[in-house]
Amino acid sequence: MSKYSKIKSWFYTETWALPLDIFRVVFGVLCITYFYSLFQDIPDFSSQNGLINHDYFLKHWWYLKINLIPAGPSDLYFKILLGSATLLSFLLVFGIYPRFVSLLLFLTASTVQKWNFSVIYVDDVAMHLVLFWLILLPSGSTLNIIEYLKNGSNSWTQWANKKIPDIGIKLFLLNICWIYFYAGMEKVFSEMWYTGFALYPILLIPISRVSEYIKPEHLEIIRVATYSSLLVEVILPFFLLMKKGSWLKYFGLLLMVSFHVFIVATLRIPFANIAMLGSAILFFREELMDFIHKYIAKGSALEKVRKLNYSAIFALIFFVLVITSTTRHIPYVRVIADIPTKILWVGGVMQNYQLFDWISRFNFKIEKEVLFIPAGSDSKIKLNHKDFLPDSVRYNLYQLRFYDVKWLLTIRGNKRQELKRDIPKRIAATYCRKIGEDGEVFLSTKIHRITEFNFDFNRKPKRVRYKFKCVDKTAKNGMFY
Repeated sequence: MSKYSKIKSWFYTETWALPLDIFRVVFGVLCITYFYSLFQDIPDFSSQNGLINHDYFLKHWWYLKINLIPAGPSDLYFKILLGSATLLSFLLVFGIYPRFVSLLLFLTASTVQKWNFSVIYVDDVAMHLVLFWLILLPSGSTLNIIEYLKNGSNSWTQWANKKIPDIGIKLFLLNICWIYFYAGMEKVFSEMWYTGFALYPILLIPISRVSEYIKPEHLEIIRVATYSSLLVEVILPFFLLMKKGSWLKYFGLLLMVSFHVFIVATLRIPFANIAMLGSAILFFREELMDFIHKYIAKGSALEKVRKLNYSAIFALIFFVLVITSTTRHIPYVRVIADIPTKILWVGGVMQNYQLFDWISRFNFKIEKEVLFIPAGSDSKIKLNHKDFLPDSVRYNLYQLRFYDVKWLLTIRGNKRQELKRDIPKRIAATYCRKIGEDGEVFLSTKIHRITEFNFDFNRKPKRVRYKFKCVDKTAKNGMFY
């Protein structure tokens, strides 16, 4: 077979439809949880009275205005929007107009992402990416509840032999592989990763589930885990793309499961990791169907597709845009990559595959103390900050601005000063609203920079102190001291 014939064959092959719809069901369940979590975040982040100054971001970043949110939205608007998205996710699970439902869910997710732009993170990026791919992929021809109610168990025979074009799935899986490979290669050039120290600060920063248990004496075993995770990210795509039946491909599955289970167990980043792990269904679609066809009779063999449909063409265009956009941090490529980046960001697909390569530059361990002195009293009451502010990844991203710790979204000059003045006022307002009585509040924070020279925190930390008065559930006279 000539090279041209091989390339043509790669683009024009069929595959079985059932694995894609199994993936759709798994991801639909994930969407239910994801949109419900956004629903729960409404008072703290989406609300006009919450922690984020939405008008500030809309004023300074024009593309954030391209969304479905009217001027001055109420909390009720977000409850209807995200409550509807949670319910629509059930339709995705049941296979009822899945591509149209994916479009509605994507529009909702990207709208909320732009509204809460300052606290988006990798979970949002992954969920929006997969939702957009589900708009393009030909899902819904199997695992459809309506068809099952009509035909009963006979549906399984039909579903096990349904065929769809394979090109969209191949491009989606290449996108997944690119995430692994690009993220891994970015880490290779990050100091803490190539010295084996990176996982130590990662497991200590506020998004960690295990920060209380990580001690300096664990450093050597963490160093081994750091090198192992780095190696897995770089080589995993090559294993997953092996031919059907290869033992290296199954070894890749073992690495994939171990990698993502470890992350979910140690870091509060569940959605991105479960979505990535779910893609294993598609990487092993041939093996899965061979197993299913042992129990359900196999009909005609897979054939060639005569021509690419519009979905396949759009999938190819989207794939090129995403891959090009994510290379914008590479010197000399930035000029070309900026164009697809602007196209995607305006459309709500904000992709950045620099995953924890930044840990060498931005890391921190925070110790907080909150004291409250009731009006007319000299007694100091120690408060738990988690009773007043959300203990979530989003809040931990938000608070960095309060402590003047630089993060991935670089804000300079007057923009930065404006935001620094606003954040403490909103944090103070939240405390006063929830404390519910008059008095004075003192916030004291120690911020430790985590390096190989300060892994046991023996160096003097940065201190931030802020105080304010609560009068009729309103914060007044806030000041750093």
